[in-house]
Amino acid sequence: MNSLLEAALLKEQLTVVGALPPGTRTAPGIDALVSYTDIWRWDLVMYLKHLTVQLYDAQTGQLLALGQWSDSPLHGFRNPKTVMEGLISDLVARVRGAKPATPAAAPP
Repeated sequence: MNSLLEAALLKEQLTVVGALPPGTRTAPGIDALVSYTDIWRWDLVMYLKHLTVQLYDAQTGQLLALGQWSDSPLHGFRNPKTVMEGLISDLVARVRGAKPATPAAAPP
């Protein structure tokens, strides 16, 4: 899953600098941190049951975006690469589309 995450980030034209220790929420010199939790199950073969991806601001540690995917109770054998790419694409689009808050206009 680490290599799938890295490939999905590169596909979004983001620079990947490498893994940091688990639980890291801030780091100097980078813009964002990405972490994930994956749950796998067995049914004839291993299959991805659930994937959660979190995108954090590397300066403040604030959660910027959260993406979750779960297979249905009558699961399929979804391609983990496709699932990861879909979540990363959605997260990046939401963060890139976010506009900074503008101060409210003062009353006249």
